[in-house]
Amino acid sequence: MIVILCSACSASQQRVSVAFERSDCDIARISDLLYVMPDWSSFAMNDKEPEWRFSIERAFECIARNRIEDIEAVVVAHANDYSGGLYERGARHTKLFLLNKYLFNLPDSIRRDNPHYIAFVAGGYVQSLSGQPGNPQPSDELNGRWPWSADETGVWRLTGTFRGAAGPPYDSVAAFQYFREHYGVRRLKD
Repeated sequence: MIVILCSACSASQQRVSVAFERSDCDIARISDLLYVMPDWSSFAMNDKEPEWRFSIERAFECIARNRIEDIEAVVVAHANDYSGGLYERGARHTKLFLLNKYLFNLPDSIRRDNPHYIAFVAGGYVQSLSGQPGNPQPSDELNGRWPWSADETGVWRLTGTFRGAAGPPYDSVAAFQYFREHYGVRRLKD
């Protein structure tokens, strides 16, 4: 079981299912949260999917309650961390992809011909084409928030399933900066 306690989160949101406890989420602790959270790209092979999804959601919620400048410093550090094998680096970039999508006020739908769509919004990650089951949007648009979606109360949930990645490596720092400039930081529900 994973337990993440964070003073930046409200009391009802502090408990997350990872043996980890922190009193503050400064830059080092934000980084720690990214390292200990489960790897979304491994879910297809794991029977702990609902528990792991919940852990990722709570960790990102805690991270998002910090100063955006501190979060950006962590994104830069993780993006430039070339330690570990190919799997570890891929998992790190997948977490940054999820974080960037979670932090910013991305629209529900973005046209596939948007010049920044492939590089930043899709990030090379495979998602359902619009008009397909589970993505009822018009066929020339894709969900800009994928793999996140809001539940009936407006709380963002990790609902997308990793199906692979293709294309050039995801540039998480450029995506962070682009999203911040063009969409702004998303306000979290209390």
